[in-house]
Amino acid sequence: MEENKNNPIEDHHSQLTFCNVKQTRLNEQEENTKAPVNPLENNPLNIDFNKIATNAKTKLDTVVKTTDSTNQFTKEDIEANRIKALLSYVFAPIPYLDKNSSPFTKYHACQGMNLFIVVVGYFLLRIILTTLIKEQQICAIASGNEIFCRMTPSWVLIPLNIIGLLLTALAVVGVCNVLLGKAVALPLVSKLNLFKIES
Repeated sequence: MEENKNNPIEDHHSQLTFCNVKQTRLNEQEENTKAPVNPLENNPLNIDFNKIATNAKTKLDTVVKTTDSTNQFTKEDIEANRIKALLSYVFAPIPYLDKNSSPFTKYHACQGMNLFIVVVGYFLLRIILTTLIKEQQICAIASGNEIFCRMTPSWVLIPLNIIGLLLTALAVVGVCNVLLGKAVALPLVSKLNLFKIES
């Protein structure tokens, strides 16, 4: 029988390959165990980012934070005047000017009037901006010829549409509060205090 003799060159090559694979795995483990680098550690301007974030959150909370005054109204008042209070977010002057409105209705009527004034201001601003700011744009192509007309650019319309959607969302929130029998101040609008919210 012939004896199987190992080639020393092949053995050496396989040992080197094994060592390289093992070293690669060790390097990968070291990279995975390294602590993540904080991008804010190198701060040459010495800016306190935590303080800035805290101040921004505090200011945002004061603007968006709302108060719940539901406990100030009786269940009978809420149940009996829920439908009438809904008018506050459809056409607020009707329940607001009604002297026989209940406290719950009056609360939502005052909020509705604040929102109503903001909506009127929004539409006036929209009319002014869309009338004054015009750009010449292609509005049609007929027989291979481009027809130009003056139109309000998208950089004016997009922000106006976003504001309109936000105002609509506020009205929807008001309607939901009435349907749920709650007296919760609307974000942003309640800060105006154009009309005193009577409780």
